[in-house]
Parts: sequence; structure tokens; C-alpha cells
Amino acid sequence: MHRLFASALVAPAAGTSLLVAGSRMGAQTPDQAVQPAPTTTALPSPTASPQASVAITTEKTQYQFGDTVHVCYSVPGPGTVTVVHLLPDGSSQPWGGGVLHVASGTGCFDRNRPPAGLNQEHLDFRGDNGMTATADTTFSVQGSTSCVYSPTVCITTDKPEYQRGETIVVCYSIPTAGTVFVWHVLPNGSSSPWGAGQLHHGAGADCFNHLGPPIGVNHEHLDFTGDNGTTASADTTFSVRQAGALCSSSSTSTATAQSNSTSRSVTLTDDFIDPDQGLLQTYSSNPAVQLDYECGEYRIAKVSADASVLPTVSVPGVFADSVLDVDARLVGDPTDVRVVLRCRQQLSGSSWYRADFMPDVGRVALYRSDDNRQVMLANATAVGPLNGGNETNHLELSCQSNLISASANGTLVASAADDTYGAGSMAIAVGPRGAQHIETDGRLAHLAVSGQPPPSGTILLSDPLQDSGARTLSESSDSKFLDRFFEGAYQLAKLDPGSSGTAGMVVRGPWYVDVSVDLDARLTAVTSIQDFVEVSCRRKVVSFANGIYQLGGGYKLIFWPAQGGFDLRDADTGVSLTGIQHLPGQPLGDKVHHLQLTCSGSAISASVDGTSVGPVQNTAHVSGQVYLEAGVGITGPSGPGLPATIDARLSNLVLTQP
Repeated sequence: MHRLFASALVAPAAGTSLLVAGSRMGAQTPDQAVQPAPTTTALPSPTASPQASVAITTEKTQYQFGDTVHVCYSVPGPGTVTVVHLLPDGSSQPWGGGVLHVASGTGCFDRNRPPAGLNQEHLDFRGDNGMTATADTTFSVQGSTSCVYSPTVCITTDKPEYQRGETIVVCYSIPTAGTVFVWHVLPNGSSSPWGAGQLHHGAGADCFNHLGPPIGVNHEHLDFTGDNGTTASADTTFSVRQAGALCSSSSTSTATAQSNSTSRSVTLTDDFIDPDQGLLQTYSSNPAVQLDYECGEYRIAKVSADASVLPTVSVPGVFADSVLDVDARLVGDPTDVRVVLRCRQQLSGSSWYRADFMPDVGRVALYRSDDNRQVMLANATAVGPLNGGNETNHLELSCQSNLISASANGTLVASAADDTYGAGSMAIAVGPRGAQHIETDGRLAHLAVSGQPPPSGTILLSDPLQDSGARTLSESSDSKFLDRFFEGAYQLAKLDPGSSGTAGMVVRGPWYVDVSVDLDARLTAVTSIQDFVEVSCRRKVVSFANGIYQLGGGYKLIFWPAQGGFDLRDADTGVSLTGIQHLPGQPLGDKVHHLQLTCSGSAISASVDGTSVGPVQNTAHVSGQVYLEAGVGITGPSGPGLPATIDARLSNLVLTQP
């Protein structure tokens, strides 16, 4: 299932806590972590005081914030039990309804998300026979979440500092029933509302997950308006640093070989310092493959020896003539491990030119792949300039006109003439030379791509979306959403009016730098004025799990057919770049509308049925994928939407070179 869920708070059921991720990646696509419901289980061996026949205990003495604490008690006979939770700040809360009448034996309950510090559970027992007894137990919670039980308005996170990719738990508390609005302020000063914007609920505390905030100092701001007219605000900050930022000086690439690219104009570069501004993806759908930015390098690893996979990462852009330069080194045993550079890769993903660099034997070979049938263009020969072992090599693949050539450390080592493919995308792979069952680990540095894109107007992809034959879009369905080919079009449908989220799908293909997206879209019926269809470019999939995309980056054209309104926005922050525009004439929600979004360099523009906005200049996002989406509830010309269903039909998808 391919599902993009909008962030929303869901009131937790009794005895449970529901954490909902609050950042749309990729993204906007939260995982939900539900604390277990109260259960009755065998009591861990309690240590009762000698003078009492009752006991209360927990299964551990130390927890991290967010853990569920399992509390068990035992009593000798029928009677009433009262359990009071003593908080670190000295205040107290009764468990459940306060007093509970029980039979003899044991019972257990869950204490969900207790605050940081030393906590105590105190039990009072009064037997039906008049006997009384008490018992106590303590446990500690690590983390900074004091405002979970605060009597005032507050907001906080579970830690002050995170590594990139960690889940951030944001908790807040309000003293009375009212409306909460939380803004996330990014390190660059831009901001976006959390979830659907405003949320109304009763007094107390709740938490949500924040996935994928960028590197730097981030800020959460809460505005509260009580039903009684009171207003208040609260703030908290946290910092995000690059994963593995504490690196040894010996772990980074130190190549000294000169690149042949010094005389060429470089189109794209990546020093692998900041993944949020980087060119390469940090997500793999295959658990045997790890892709990430580490210590000024890019890691591409096969972490399962039994997996039959060649870890590969797409390099953004579509080029006719191009040169791909990168420093590469192998970590661990280099035996039977190769570094592969590809150019002019076709949309099928199985046709390309490639150079195989094999440091362990000092060999290089050129191939052409025709639907996965390998044709050798240049025989593998012994190559002196290729460094062996774990040393760094500067590698280059050039595709100029009909000449395909490979260089190592500044020396041309293989070349061949072939004119089968005239343009395409690029990719880098590190992995086994054949079917060897081994783990591999490669590190890349100093990536540079230079080249000539196809002529303006060149069709990069064209699919009428009548059926699945072109494999442009995947299909999935469940009880709440449909993403499928249906009745001669591609259907994005939200079936459950009460569910939060949208139906969406990534367009299969490479990461694009410059691309113009054309799409026809219509709604079969308008159930809400906030029904929308969305086209986005330069989107990055950060994660995909349980049918949920987590997306980041990019620009989007969002269109509300029932209102005739549309907006061009930064898809990562939700900030409008142009302001909401309206089509002339009376809105026709169920007609076919033509949407176009163009991302060309720093110029971003869009149009609906020929009415245009932009171009606006924006350099926040460099490359990514095309994403299509339909849903309800994004704030539009008439404010936030209400729960509703949507059924959108998409057709005539065309990607062209701007």
C-alpha cells in the first residue's frame, strides 16, 4: 500500500497513548505507535514488606520516556485497592477511577508515558474483613518531558538534541478544553503548521512524533485558545545534527588524484556534508541495502550476505552527453567487490551503459545492458592506475556522443563507440561482482555531474494511464484508500471519511533536476469543497512502511476543483510561493482539468487549465521524484477541510524536459 497520511492527533483510548508522526516526507507520512492496552498477567515476583501481605511492583526499575510501565499488585483477599502515582514534581494522580474493589490475587495495569525523573506507585488496601495494608515501589524515567503533567500551557521534546533520522517525541499540555495550534519553525526560518492546523480537545496532555526535521536548531511554537476565552503560548527548541557527525579524521576520503573534469562546467555537486541539501536518496525499500550520508561521505552498503541485490543509488538528472565523477573506497574485505557507474539509463531500469571498477584485481570493464542482457563493449584489462585494497580511487564515466569511456585516477582505462542509447539518467552501485553471498560496504565522496540535458521539449515519460502496462505507477488498496488503474484511468480514492490522510503515488523513474509535469485530473463527485488534487516535483522518499510514504523536499501544485482555486507551494514547509489563485468563471469540480508544474533550475511555475502562476525563484530543493496525490483537508481558499471522501481519476501523464 502506498499511502501518504496527513498528520493528526487522535484521542487515545482509555489506558493507551497514540503517537502520530507529524512531518510529511516523503513526506506528512507518520507511523503510528500505539501503547498496549491494560492487561492482566502473572505478577513479577514482588518483594512485599514483612509486616504486610500486599505488594506492588514494576517489571523494570528504569525506563526511557515514551515507554509503557507495566505495574502489578497482589492482595490477600477481597477488598478495595487504591493506587496513587507520585510524580517527580511531588504532585500525585490516582490510577483509573481511584478506588477499585477486587477479589484476592493479582492484577496489572499499564502506566503510559510517565514523566522524566523518579516516579513512585503507592498502594492502599482495605480488606472486606477490615484488614488494611500499604505497599510502594519506585522507578526512574530518563528524558525531559516535564510538561506532560504540567497544569499550565507548555510544549517540550523528549531530548534536546538528536541525530538526523531519529524520531522526535513532542509533548504538550493545556489546562482547560480549547484549541491547539502547533507550528514547526525550521532552521532556515520558514515554518509549517503541524497536522491539519488547529485541533480542539479537552484539558490534559498529548504527544506526537516528528519525523525527519532538518539539521540545525528547530523550534516548536504552540498557541492555545481556551473555550473560556483564555489564550496562552509556549515554545521549545531542539537541535538535529548529522548522523555519525562525531567522526574520526581517518574515516573520510583523502583522494589526491586529479579529476579530468576540471576543464568542464559542472552541473551538480555533492560533498555529502548535509543530507537535507544532498543529491542522493537516503532511503531503500530493500532492508538489505543501507544508503546514508556519514561523515562527509555517502555510504552504500549490502548488509545481508544472503540477499541477491546490487545496492544502487540513482544520480539526479537526465542527460544526453554527461560525465560522472566520484571518489570511491571500499570498507572491509574488498575481494569480489566492484564499484559500478552507469549512464544513459532508460526508464525501464534495465538498459544502460556501465563501467565496472574492480579494485581487488585492478580491472575495469565497459558494458551495455539491453533489458538486462549484458553486452561487453571493452574487455576487462589489467589497470595499473586503479588503487587496490581499501584505498580511494577517483572514478569517472563519460558518455559523449557515441563514445563511452572510463577513467581511474585521471587515466583513461577503457573506451568504446556505441550509439544504442542517446540519453538517460545515471546511477552508482557498490556490491558483489557476481552472485557471491557476501556483505559489502562502499563510501563515496566528492560527487560531480556535468553534462548536457536533452533538448527542451524532449519527452522524458509519456503514459495515458489507461492500464498498468507501462508500470509508471504502482497499485495498492485497502479498506480506506485505493491507488489503482480503473475504468481507463488511474484512480486515487479515499474511501473512509473519518480517516486522516491522502492517497498518493510516486511516479516510477529517476530523480529529476529539471522537469515539467503535465496531468489531466477530474473528480467523479465532489464531497467537500476541500477535495484536492496535487502534483509535486523534486520530492524525496525518506521512508516507506506499512503503506505510508514519508516524504521531504520539493514543490507542489495543489488544486481544489470545487472552488476553482490553486496554489504553488514549498511541499516541505507548506508555505505558499504565489498565494492562492482562482480560475475564471464558475468552478466545475467534476470536469477534466489540465495541471502543469514546471521545475527548471531555480524557476518554479504552475498552471491549471491555462491559468498560470510564476515563475518564482526558489533554490530550496534541487532534485527528486514526481509525486501525485489526492485527498481532503489541506487548508485552502475556504479554510481547513472537514472529513470527507474523494475519488480522483488521473490520465495523460507526460514528463518533458523544460
